[in-house]
Amino acid sequence: VGIIASVKIGGGSNLHNMDMFLIALVFVASLAWDSGMQNWISAKIQHRYWLNILLGLVVILPAARDMMQAAPLVLPSHDYTQAALSEIQKYIGEANNTGEVLFMDQRQLLTFGYISGVPLIPEYEKKRMMDMAMANDADYFEHFYQDIYDHRFSMIVNEPTWIRYQGEDYNFGNENDAWVYWVSIPLLCQYEPLYTYQDVGVQLLVPRKNPMDNEHIICPQFPDE
Repeated sequence: VGIIASVKIGGGSNLHNMDMFLIALVFVASLAWDSGMQNWISAKIQHRYWLNILLGLVVILPAARDMMQAAPLVLPSHDYTQAALSEIQKYIGEANNTGEVLFMDQRQLLTFGYISGVPLIPEYEKKRMMDMAMANDADYFEHFYQDIYDHRFSMIVNEPTWIRYQGEDYNFGNENDAWVYWVSIPLLCQYEPLYTYQDVGVQLLVPRKNPMDNEHIICPQFPDE
């Protein structure tokens, strides 16, 4: 279960979902220790000094690199986050009065009541869209493209969005490139950033008044119905 979760959710970059496996190892080790392993280890290391050193290295070395790289978590100041939240609430409130507001990301603002009166639109949630992008599901994105082409949403709340292909040599490069192709380019062709709060990872996008000025980007076109 941990391996599946790590590959599905974490992309396989690390095994941060192996908690159940590690807890199971603790139980197995405890049962073995209680069943006589304690006496066996004591007898083995009692007359072999080098085994003591080896056991110490077995415990210390796997954790040494991470311990050396450990650093305190640095978060934006309380005053900055409160100011950003107040502005976000203001702009979303204004946009909600003129049309639908789509939370592609930052849905915790709805969950914990920081934003109220905005209906949840579940079909365009970021993680679901990432799954569809990796699956090259053109049928799914056809509806999304038509909605943004029609400027269905008066505002879209997302993480900071950019158009930057990375290639498979980068960590998660394939995932990034799929997202750029299926989501970032069509989205930025029809919507433009109104405000970007880089330090808290929030971007507010509104319908474009003028076409995107980028000769290297080909925007998908849709006929008027």
